[in-house]
Amino acid sequence: MGTWDEGSFGNDTACDWSYGLEKVNDLRYVETTLDKVLAYGAGEMVPADAAECAVAAAEVIARLKGRWGEEDSYTETTDAWVRSHPVSPPPAPNPTASPGRPGPSSTFP
Repeated sequence: MGTWDEGSFGNDTACDWSYGLEKVNDLRYVETTLDKVLAYGAGEMVPADAAECAVAAAEVIARLKGRWGEEDSYTETTDAWVRSHPVSPPPAPNPTASPGRPGPSSTFP
């Protein structure tokens, strides 16, 4: 595994992650990837491979919202999936909400 660029898909882990998109028709794969990283508590170290996958998953959300980043041979799989799956990302989880007391409303930026 290697890293060759600072871009979201400039590493083998993110590129390999993108192939999993081809197996789904909704955002389950993206959500599961992001949930894994969000499960780490404040102050806990997130493993590099989980973080690299989460950045790739965030790129999917950004592209679905029309905020396309760099497009190159490393993003082809993700770009093709997004273009063929015009799904709407759900609202972002609200980290300030607690049971019985909703926090300020937020969505994916």
